[in-house]
Amino acid sequence: MTAMKSNADETKILIDADVIRHFIEGGKLHDIIKIFSNRIVLVDIVRNELFRSKRIKPIVETFITTCKIEEVKLEDNFDAVAEYVKLLTFAGDGEAACMALAKVENKYIASSNLKDIAKYCKDNGIKVYTTMDFLYEGMMNRLYTETECDKFISDVLASGSKLPVNSIEEYVKKYKMKL
Repeated sequence: MTAMKSNADETKILIDADVIRHFIEGGKLHDIIKIFSNRIVLVDIVRNELFRSKRIKPIVETFITTCKIEEVKLEDNFDAVAEYVKLLTFAGDGEAACMALAKVENKYIASSNLKDIAKYCKDNGIKVYTTMDFLYEGMMNRLYTETECDKFISDVLASGSKLPVNSIEEYVKKYKMKL
């Protein structure tokens, strides 16, 4: 479903809570900003969703501060708010907020909840990066080795989260066809 960015692509990426949780579980949260330098944006609704967890809140607060994560308020864009309300009929708060802003402001989103968002994003030309796309991009940019990617995947799966594969090699074979 996803296509990787070209090196010149600077389009902002609205990140959903599930990708952030995966990177916390994989022990690599601060790498998100290294993978897509200066492109990550956190919508206030997603931040608030993450802050509901007492365990995750301080981790995310540190991430926002130390990585200088750009934050936006959904309510600042009237058209996005109207779209958000429509999207709540089939998507969660965070997904709906990201998709609404991405549609109205021509941005990308980062979410691994493809079940809820794939059709809408495809119909509206919104590029989606999953957790696995981030990990793959990190490997292609030599931030991670194959072994480090596999450990990340193993750690995320062991935490109870879902990913579509058990190894980076499996991901490449299924979705990228080359390593």
